Amino acid sequence: MAEEKNNIEELLNDDDNLQKAINIIKGKGNTIMSIAAFNEQDSNIRKEIGQHFGDQLSTIDKSLSEHLGIEKEGNEKTVDFITRVVPGLKSELDTLKSDRDKGITGVDSLKAENNSLLEKLNLAQQEKEDLKTEFNTTLINKDKQHLVNKALSKLTFKEGIDTILTPAKESFIDTILKTSTLEDNKLVFKDSEGVTQRNDKNEPVTVFELASKQFESVLSITNKKEGLGGKEINAKSSTLLNFAASRKPTNFGEADATLKAYYQQQEKKIVNGSKEYLSGMSELRKAYNI
Repeated sequence: MAEEKNNIEELLNDDDNLQKAINIIKGKGNTIMSIAAFNEQDSNIRKEIGQHFGDQLSTIDKSLSEHLGIEKEGNEKTVDFITRVVPGLKSELDTLKSDRDKGITGVDSLKAENNSLLEKLNLAQQEKEDLKTEFNTTLINKDKQHLVNKALSKLTFKEGIDTILTPAKESFIDTILKTSTLEDNKLVFKDSEGVTQRNDKNEPVTVFELASKQFESVLSITNKKEGLGGKEINAKSSTLLNFAASRKPTNFGEADATLKAYYQQQEKKIVNGSKEYLSGMSELRKAYNI
Protein backbone atom coordinates (compact mmCIF):
# COMPACT_ATOMS: atom_id res chain seq x y z
CA MET A 1 0.00 0.00 0.00
CA ALA A 2 2.88 2.38 0.85
CA GLU A 3 4.60 1.54 -2.45
CA GLU A 4 1.47 2.42 -4.45
CA LYS A 5 1.25 5.75 -2.59
CA ASN A 6 4.86 6.63 -3.48
CA ASN A 7 4.20 5.78 -7.12
CA ILE A 8 1.18 8.06 -7.22
CA GLU A 9 3.11 10.98 -5.66
CA GLU A 10 5.91 10.58 -8.27
CA LEU A 11 3.39 10.70 -11.09
CA LEU A 12 1.67 13.79 -9.63
CA ASN A 13 5.03 15.68 -9.65
CA ASP A 14 5.32 15.02 -13.38
CA ASP A 15 2.80 16.97 -15.50
CA ASP A 16 3.21 14.47 -18.29
CA ASN A 17 2.24 11.68 -16.02
CA LEU A 18 -0.74 13.53 -14.38
CA GLN A 19 -3.21 11.81 -16.62
CA LYS A 20 -1.64 8.50 -15.72
CA ALA A 21 -2.12 9.31 -12.05
CA ILE A 22 -5.76 10.15 -12.68
CA ASN A 23 -6.15 6.84 -14.45
CA ILE A 24 -4.55 5.01 -11.49
CA ILE A 25 -7.00 6.69 -9.08
CA LYS A 26 -9.94 5.83 -11.35
CA GLY A 27 -8.71 2.24 -11.41
CA LYS A 28 -8.98 2.24 -7.64
CA GLY A 29 -12.75 3.09 -7.88
CA ASN A 30 -12.41 6.72 -6.94
CA THR A 31 -13.77 9.70 -8.85
CA ILE A 32 -11.83 12.91 -9.11
CA MET A 33 -13.96 16.08 -8.88
CA SER A 34 -13.56 19.66 -7.86
CA ILE A 35 -14.38 20.88 -4.36
CA ALA A 36 -17.44 22.72 -5.66
CA ALA A 37 -18.70 19.60 -7.39
CA PHE A 38 -18.00 17.56 -4.27
CA ASN A 39 -19.86 20.02 -2.05
CA GLU A 40 -22.83 20.02 -4.43
CA GLN A 41 -22.86 16.25 -4.49
CA ASP A 42 -22.61 16.09 -0.72
CA SER A 43 -25.48 18.55 -0.39
CA ASN A 44 -27.66 16.53 -2.76
CA ILE A 45 -26.87 13.29 -0.91
CA ARG A 46 -27.76 14.89 2.38
CA LYS A 47 -31.00 16.20 0.93
CA GLU A 48 -31.88 12.74 -0.42
CA ILE A 49 -31.09 11.10 2.91
CA GLY A 50 -33.04 13.77 4.80
CA GLN A 51 -36.02 13.44 2.48
CA HIS A 52 -35.95 9.64 2.79
CA PHE A 53 -35.88 9.65 6.58
CA GLY A 54 -38.28 12.59 6.68
CA ASP A 55 -40.79 10.58 4.65
CA GLN A 56 -40.34 7.60 6.95
CA LEU A 57 -40.83 9.74 10.04
CA SER A 58 -43.90 11.38 8.49
CA THR A 59 -45.32 7.91 7.84
CA ILE A 60 -44.67 6.99 11.48
CA ASP A 61 -46.30 10.22 12.68
CA LYS A 62 -49.34 9.61 10.45
CA SER A 63 -49.68 5.98 11.56
CA LEU A 64 -49.50 6.88 15.24
CA SER A 65 -52.07 9.61 14.71
CA GLU A 66 -54.50 7.32 12.81
CA HIS A 67 -54.21 4.27 15.03
CA LEU A 68 -53.77 5.89 18.42
CA GLY A 69 -55.66 9.11 17.93
CA ILE A 70 -52.76 11.07 19.39
CA GLU A 71 -51.36 14.13 17.59
CA LYS A 72 -47.89 15.66 17.78
CA GLU A 73 -47.65 18.82 19.77
CA GLY A 74 -46.61 21.76 17.58
CA ASN A 75 -43.13 21.22 16.11
CA GLU A 76 -42.52 18.18 18.32
CA LYS A 77 -39.96 15.83 16.83
CA THR A 78 -40.96 12.27 16.09
CA VAL A 79 -38.51 10.84 18.61
CA ASP A 80 -39.87 13.18 21.30
CA PHE A 81 -43.38 12.29 20.24
CA ILE A 82 -42.66 8.54 20.60
CA THR A 83 -40.86 9.07 23.89
CA ARG A 84 -43.86 10.96 25.24
CA VAL A 85 -46.57 8.61 23.98
CA VAL A 86 -45.13 5.09 24.39
CA PRO A 87 -44.92 5.06 28.23
CA GLY A 88 -48.56 6.07 28.45
CA LEU A 89 -49.51 3.39 25.96
CA LYS A 90 -47.60 0.81 27.97
CA SER A 91 -49.48 1.81 31.11
CA GLU A 92 -52.83 1.66 29.32
CA LEU A 93 -51.92 -1.74 27.86
CA ASP A 94 -51.08 -3.09 31.31
CA THR A 95 -54.40 -1.76 32.61
CA LEU A 96 -56.29 -3.38 29.73
CA LYS A 97 -54.59 -6.72 30.36
CA SER A 98 -55.48 -6.49 34.04
CA ASP A 99 -59.06 -5.58 33.22
CA ARG A 100 -59.20 -8.43 30.71
CA ASP A 101 -58.05 -10.93 33.32
CA LYS A 102 -60.57 -9.54 35.76
CA GLY A 103 -63.18 -9.65 33.03
CA ILE A 104 -62.58 -13.34 32.42
CA THR A 105 -63.12 -14.00 36.11
CA GLY A 106 -66.12 -11.69 36.04
CA VAL A 107 -67.64 -13.57 33.12
CA ASP A 108 -67.35 -16.86 35.02
CA SER A 109 -68.95 -15.20 38.03
CA LEU A 110 -71.77 -13.77 35.92
CA LYS A 111 -72.29 -17.15 34.26
CA ALA A 112 -72.55 -18.86 37.64
CA GLU A 113 -74.94 -16.16 38.87
CA ASN A 114 -77.00 -16.51 35.70
CA ASN A 115 -77.23 -20.29 36.17
CA SER A 116 -78.26 -19.75 39.77
CA LEU A 117 -80.98 -17.31 38.71
CA LEU A 118 -82.22 -19.73 36.06
CA GLU A 119 -82.37 -22.49 38.65
CA LYS A 120 -84.31 -20.25 41.02
CA LEU A 121 -86.63 -19.27 38.17
CA ASN A 122 -87.28 -22.93 37.34
CA LEU A 123 -87.94 -23.70 41.00
CA ALA A 124 -90.31 -20.75 41.23
CA GLN A 125 -92.10 -21.92 38.09
CA GLN A 126 -92.38 -25.44 39.50
CA GLU A 127 -93.70 -24.07 42.80
CA LYS A 128 -96.25 -22.06 40.84
CA GLU A 129 -97.38 -25.17 38.95
CA ASP A 130 -97.50 -27.17 42.20
CA LEU A 131 -99.60 -24.48 43.88
CA LYS A 132 -101.92 -24.37 40.88
CA THR A 133 -102.29 -28.15 40.92
CA GLU A 134 -102.82 -28.14 44.68
CA PHE A 135 -105.44 -25.41 44.35
CA ASN A 136 -107.32 -27.28 41.62
CA THR A 137 -107.07 -30.51 43.59
CA THR A 138 -108.48 -28.75 46.65
CA LEU A 139 -111.45 -27.46 44.68
CA ILE A 140 -112.10 -30.89 43.14
CA ASN A 141 -111.75 -32.64 46.50
CA LYS A 142 -114.20 -30.17 47.99
CA ASP A 143 -116.79 -31.19 45.39
CA LYS A 144 -115.93 -34.85 45.90
CA GLN A 145 -116.30 -34.57 49.65
CA HIS A 146 -119.71 -32.98 49.23
CA LEU A 147 -120.89 -35.97 47.19
CA VAL A 148 -119.48 -38.45 49.70
CA ASN A 149 -121.13 -36.70 52.63
CA LYS A 150 -124.36 -36.58 50.66
CA ALA A 151 -124.19 -40.34 50.19
CA LEU A 152 -123.34 -40.93 53.86
CA SER A 153 -126.28 -38.76 54.94
CA LYS A 154 -128.63 -41.29 53.36
CA LEU A 155 -127.41 -44.01 55.69
CA THR A 156 -128.76 -44.52 59.20
CA PHE A 157 -126.16 -45.71 61.66
CA LYS A 158 -126.51 -47.40 65.01
CA GLU A 159 -126.57 -45.06 67.97
CA GLY A 160 -123.78 -44.63 70.51
CA ILE A 161 -120.90 -45.47 68.16
CA ASP A 162 -119.71 -41.96 67.28
CA THR A 163 -116.26 -42.56 68.77
CA ILE A 164 -115.54 -45.24 66.18
CA LEU A 165 -117.88 -44.01 63.44
CA THR A 166 -116.37 -40.52 63.03
CA PRO A 167 -112.79 -41.65 62.30
CA ALA A 168 -114.19 -44.46 60.12
CA LYS A 169 -116.11 -41.91 58.04
CA GLU A 170 -113.03 -39.70 57.74
CA SER A 171 -110.97 -42.66 56.57
CA PHE A 172 -113.65 -43.63 54.06
CA ILE A 173 -113.86 -40.09 52.68
CA ASP A 174 -110.07 -39.90 52.36
CA THR A 175 -110.03 -43.18 50.44
CA ILE A 176 -112.80 -42.03 48.10
CA LEU A 177 -110.98 -38.76 47.38
CA LYS A 178 -107.86 -40.68 46.39
CA THR A 179 -109.52 -43.42 44.35
CA SER A 180 -112.18 -41.49 42.45
CA THR A 181 -112.38 -38.98 39.65
CA LEU A 182 -114.98 -36.27 39.22
CA GLU A 183 -116.81 -36.51 35.90
CA ASP A 184 -119.98 -34.59 35.13
CA ASN A 185 -120.38 -33.87 38.84
CA LYS A 186 -120.37 -37.60 39.62
CA LEU A 187 -117.79 -39.74 41.35
CA VAL A 188 -116.34 -42.37 39.06
CA PHE A 189 -114.22 -45.28 40.28
CA LYS A 190 -111.66 -46.95 38.02
CA ASP A 191 -109.31 -49.86 38.40
CA SER A 192 -105.53 -49.79 37.91
CA GLU A 193 -105.99 -50.07 34.14
CA GLY A 194 -108.36 -47.13 33.98
CA VAL A 195 -111.51 -49.22 33.47
CA THR A 196 -114.64 -47.92 35.21
CA GLN A 197 -115.84 -50.25 37.98
CA ARG A 198 -119.41 -51.45 37.51
CA ASN A 199 -122.08 -53.12 39.61
CA ASP A 200 -124.28 -56.12 38.81
CA LYS A 201 -126.50 -53.99 36.57
CA ASN A 202 -123.41 -53.10 34.54
CA GLU A 203 -123.72 -49.52 35.70
CA PRO A 204 -120.87 -47.45 37.17
CA VAL A 205 -120.65 -48.25 40.87
CA THR A 206 -121.79 -45.37 43.05
CA VAL A 207 -120.30 -43.91 46.20
CA PHE A 208 -123.54 -44.81 47.98
CA GLU A 209 -123.05 -48.49 47.11
CA LEU A 210 -119.50 -48.38 48.39
CA ALA A 211 -120.57 -46.62 51.59
CA SER A 212 -123.37 -49.13 52.21
CA LYS A 213 -120.92 -51.98 51.86
CA GLN A 214 -118.21 -50.29 53.91
CA PHE A 215 -120.51 -49.49 56.89
CA GLU A 216 -122.72 -52.55 56.59
CA SER A 217 -121.98 -53.78 60.10
CA VAL A 218 -122.87 -50.49 61.80
CA LEU A 219 -126.06 -49.59 59.92
CA SER A 220 -129.27 -49.29 61.92
CA ILE A 221 -132.17 -51.69 61.24
CA THR A 222 -134.83 -49.80 63.20
CA ASN A 223 -134.61 -46.19 61.99
CA LYS A 224 -137.04 -45.19 59.28
CA LYS A 225 -135.48 -44.09 55.98
CA GLU A 226 -136.91 -43.25 52.62
CA GLY A 227 -136.35 -46.07 50.15
CA LEU A 228 -135.59 -45.92 46.45
CA GLY A 229 -138.37 -44.94 44.09
CA GLY A 230 -139.85 -42.51 46.57
CA LYS A 231 -141.43 -45.19 48.81
CA GLU A 232 -141.20 -44.83 52.54
CA ILE A 233 -140.28 -47.76 54.76
CA ASN A 234 -142.37 -47.29 57.89
CA ALA A 235 -143.04 -49.20 61.08
CA LYS A 236 -145.58 -51.43 59.36
CA SER A 237 -142.93 -52.74 57.00
CA SER A 238 -141.35 -56.13 57.53
CA THR A 239 -138.18 -56.55 59.55
CA LEU A 240 -136.31 -57.35 56.31
CA LEU A 241 -137.37 -54.04 54.77
CA ASN A 242 -136.38 -52.18 57.92
CA PHE A 243 -132.96 -53.77 57.62
CA ALA A 244 -132.77 -52.97 53.90
CA ALA A 245 -133.76 -49.32 54.48
CA SER A 246 -130.22 -48.44 55.47
CA ARG A 247 -128.77 -50.19 52.42
CA LYS A 248 -131.27 -49.28 49.70
CA PRO A 249 -130.37 -52.00 47.19
CA THR A 250 -130.55 -50.79 43.60
CA ASN A 251 -129.94 -54.03 41.72
CA PHE A 252 -130.26 -57.79 42.03
CA GLY A 253 -126.74 -58.21 43.41
CA GLU A 254 -127.28 -55.66 46.14
CA ALA A 255 -130.62 -57.19 47.03
CA ASP A 256 -128.99 -60.61 47.26
CA ALA A 257 -126.24 -59.22 49.51
CA THR A 258 -128.80 -57.40 51.67
CA LEU A 259 -130.88 -60.52 52.15
CA LYS A 260 -127.90 -62.65 53.13
CA ALA A 261 -126.61 -59.93 55.49
CA TYR A 262 -130.04 -59.83 57.12
CA TYR A 263 -130.00 -63.56 57.83
CA GLN A 264 -126.33 -63.45 58.87
CA GLN A 265 -127.15 -60.82 61.48
CA GLN A 266 -129.68 -63.29 62.91
CA GLU A 267 -127.00 -65.95 62.82
CA LYS A 268 -128.97 -67.87 60.24
CA LYS A 269 -127.95 -69.27 56.88
CA ILE A 270 -130.04 -68.87 53.76
CA VAL A 271 -129.68 -71.03 50.66
CA ASN A 272 -130.10 -69.68 47.14
CA GLY A 273 -133.33 -70.91 45.63
CA SER A 274 -134.90 -71.80 48.97
CA LYS A 275 -138.40 -70.63 49.91
CA GLU A 276 -136.99 -68.01 52.29
CA TYR A 277 -134.56 -66.78 49.68
CA LEU A 278 -137.17 -66.46 46.93
CA SER A 279 -139.63 -64.76 49.30
CA GLY A 280 -137.04 -62.30 50.62
CA MET A 281 -135.79 -61.43 47.14
CA SER A 282 -139.33 -60.91 45.94
CA GLU A 283 -140.04 -58.57 48.81
CA LEU A 284 -136.88 -56.54 48.24
CA ARG A 285 -137.33 -56.31 44.47
CA LYS A 286 -140.88 -55.16 44.88
CA ALA A 287 -140.03 -52.55 47.53
CA TYR A 288 -137.10 -51.09 45.56
CA ASN A 289 -138.35 -51.60 42.00
CA ILE A 290 -135.49 -53.91 41.10
